[in-house]
Amino acid sequence: MVSKCPLCLNNDTILYSKDLLRQYYFCKKCHLVFVPAEFHISLQAEKERYDYHDNNPDNPGYRNFLNQLVQPLIPLLKKPYNGIDFGSGPIPVLSLLLETAGFQMSNFDPFYANEENITSQKYDFLTSCEVIEHFRNPLEEWNKMIAMVKNRGLIAISTETLSENISFNTWYYKSDKTHICFYSEKTFKWLAEHFQLKKRYTQSPVRIFQKS
Repeated sequence: MVSKCPLCLNNDTILYSKDLLRQYYFCKKCHLVFVPAEFHISLQAEKERYDYHDNNPDNPGYRNFLNQLVQPLIPLLKKPYNGIDFGSGPIPVLSLLLETAGFQMSNFDPFYANEENITSQKYDFLTSCEVIEHFRNPLEEWNKMIAMVKNRGLIAISTETLSENISFNTWYYKSDKTHICFYSEKTFKWLAEHFQLKKRYTQSPVRIFQKS
């Protein structure tokens, strides 16, 4: 079976791994490892999983996790920049942290904050924490995110990175059924070249890009 890459739309992909529930393909062009659509869980099952997440602003562990992205981003911002958290979840804790730091924030989430006018506006920066690995149509979603950011604006994302040091078959990150896209350094290089992005910060799992 040939499975087209959902990010770069390349047909030159190979079976990378498989388990009892899913198959995983590797794209030879952008190096994305992805789960073909026939193995995706339903949208209802996906939302039910998110509903159980403990994304509470009073959870210090969760706040510390989000600060991995917030702390390197803030020095790159100027007030009164306005931003949007793309994939904000049921409780927009990341936005709350940035609002506390003095920035104006909006939120978008396909399940919890899906207002069309929000995504049609332009923002000084965009954050997306533990979201891009869930994209069913990553090229479409990346195009949407890039379009929402002003020229010279920042895109700050966080996701676990697949590297040669990781044994994919036993990697905890792939055991989550909602994780269907796995990015490597070469995938981020392809994204930067394709969307003409400049790298401003890289320390896994966080990457901050600047739009041309």
